[in-house]
Amino acid sequence: MLPDMGNNAAAIAANILLQHCPNIRHIIMCGIAGAVPSPTDPENHVRLGDIVVSGLQGIVQYDRGKQRDPRIRSSTTDEDPFAGFDFRSAPRPPCPVLSSAARRILADQKMLRREQARPWEQLYSSFMSSGVEVNDWKRPDSRRDILNDAPDGTGARTKPPRDRSRRAKQPRVFLGAIGAANIVQADPRRRDALRDRFGIKAVEMESSGVADAGWVANIGYLVIRGTCDYCNTCKNDAWHNYAAAIAAAFARTLIEKLHPLGPESASVESTPDAGLPATSIGESGIYNRNNDSSDDSVKQTHVEQFTNVETSAVASEMMGATPSRKGHQLRLTTTRDPDSSRVIERPTAYNDDAITLKVGQLEQLLREGRLADANTAGAKLEQMLRSMPKKVKVVRAGWIVLCNLELANVQQRTAKGDRPNLERLHELKKEANDVAD
Repeated sequence: MLPDMGNNAAAIAANILLQHCPNIRHIIMCGIAGAVPSPTDPENHVRLGDIVVSGLQGIVQYDRGKQRDPRIRSSTTDEDPFAGFDFRSAPRPPCPVLSSAARRILADQKMLRREQARPWEQLYSSFMSSGVEVNDWKRPDSRRDILNDAPDGTGARTKPPRDRSRRAKQPRVFLGAIGAANIVQADPRRRDALRDRFGIKAVEMESSGVADAGWVANIGYLVIRGTCDYCNTCKNDAWHNYAAAIAAAFARTLIEKLHPLGPESASVESTPDAGLPATSIGESGIYNRNNDSSDDSVKQTHVEQFTNVETSAVASEMMGATPSRKGHQLRLTTTRDPDSSRVIERPTAYNDDAITLKVGQLEQLLREGRLADANTAGAKLEQMLRSMPKKVKVVRAGWIVLCNLELANVQQRTAKGDRPNLERLHELKKEANDVAD
């Protein structure tokens, strides 16, 4: 919870958070924002109760720049509410891992029928049935979604366009730029100018501070906002609670989409349903459990987390194991013959999210010039790639970044006067070319 509104308070809070919790790798800023409507463009028309996620454009801090006298050498018109202002917002792209997860979520929902609830809608419904005061958090009546930009709030209302992508009484999710400033925006002229100039889909007051704090600390960020007003004189609190709740539901959906594996992950505890003791993720990327002895054999259970039950089912079919339907986990059992010391282990499968995460880590290490750490991470990534049971696009990306790592090693050896050996580089390139997109 922030001590106050505004980018300054958000930047300070994020900085303190990162100091107290040095193992944090990503920051998700979640809350409410003003919607930026486009009544003539159904595909980009943001309405109340919708969800806006910061896209590749990131955050636009629209109060950062230089204010000139608009009468001097100005190319703007008198109707431009930003006349004479030169925007100088530093680009802060969001975290590629989090952005990729958001895009996958939106890609997945396109496979659902219109009447099927989306995961964030299911989470919101569960929240509403959990004993909370329903009237405080329920979605307002659609008749209260009114776009009226008249200065006094009277006059004709702007009718929303017909949108075939929108489902009745449910939020649409948008990926796009978000505007942030230390200003409570209630001027529809400025709102529309930001939309036309930067493609902004929501306006709020904290995200540029979080983005700056993350950029300085080399930590990725993502912003998730529920929209609660239209940034005009008709601003009120009617949609605040619902907008906050639906944004939080989408944030949880996104977190569940991530799949951290490997030694960087923190220790975790098993779910009560699993009936297994607590442990931590080891170098192999699996949960190592204690052995259960019997007269016939010794069984060792490995638990591999997946993002959903369907993924678990596919992986289990490939590895000949029976998936557990509880807690989105897949259990794989390996046996040891009591008459032999040989242990028969089935291979560990990693999903696309784990590969994407490791590729991003390795790319970051290469950008920072940390070649020793990059070689350690590269060895882990190569182990993961060779265990993948299928050839997919994300695997090709993994082999390509390993090619870049080996190229950096070749350049380092050459700089030391050593004669480079290019056989491994050719081997990695062949692996990348063998993967079909």
